[in-house]
Amino acid sequence: MKPLRHYLLFGFCLIACCYASAQRSFGGQPFEDEDLIVQTRCLHAGAIELPAFNVDSVLLEDSLYGGIHGAMHFAHKIGVNINPENSGETFYTADGTKVWRVRIHSQGAYSLNVIFDTFRIPKGAKLFLYNPERTEILGSFTHQNHQESGEFPIAPVSGDELIIEYQEPSDADFAGELQIYEVNHDYRGLRIGGKFQYLDMPCLPHLSCNDELEKLGRSVCLLILNGDTYCTGTFINNARQDGRPYILTAAHCLYNNPDLGSR
Repeated sequence: MKPLRHYLLFGFCLIACCYASAQRSFGGQPFEDEDLIVQTRCLHAGAIELPAFNVDSVLLEDSLYGGIHGAMHFAHKIGVNINPENSGETFYTADGTKVWRVRIHSQGAYSLNVIFDTFRIPKGAKLFLYNPERTEILGSFTHQNHQESGEFPIAPVSGDELIIEYQEPSDADFAGELQIYEVNHDYRGLRIGGKFQYLDMPCLPHLSCNDELEKLGRSVCLLILNGDTYCTGTFINNARQDGRPYILTAAHCLYNNPDLGSR
């Protein structure tokens, strides 16, 4: 089977216009600044500034070509090379926990999502993503999130600045390996319903307008494909009724993500 490196899928439930991440996480919280008593490395104290791009040009291109056959674009891809050895700050807490933090800023983004091409961390280690105000925190992600490919895509965090925090206990079996190779800049407002005028077309009826479909509608999810396009799907059960997470989606959603089905 062809290795899957560039086509990634994760889903979010859409319930009453609120987004609840379906990505598996394991609780906990990022450290407060006062918990970080010793700084051992400062490769970049401020936010990493990502290169600007012409949003109007991208929107024009989307209007001409986007979504004709495949999933709709909502984000602009920015290639990066971010890891604990070349970016961010490293601290220690009183109990010896090693903490790596890095801030990423992309001016004007409605949200940011990242994709790790290397994610291998020991038991006891935790990864969090959050906005500077800490009103939105994703994680913790742990060794239980490891994937065979070594990659790890993470859901969007609202706003144009993102903080990534990795916590590794002093007695860890090995040093974690983390490498971010892609940041996706949301230029449409995926999580606030902005700049999606084509969703008002009469051929796209609103689920919220059909009360009789309310229960069925709880199974509807938003699929984020490759970090920069989106489509919809439906969670379905199987004959065993064991809750195995299957998703039914349309073929056109995979048109510009052909390798997704090989996963």
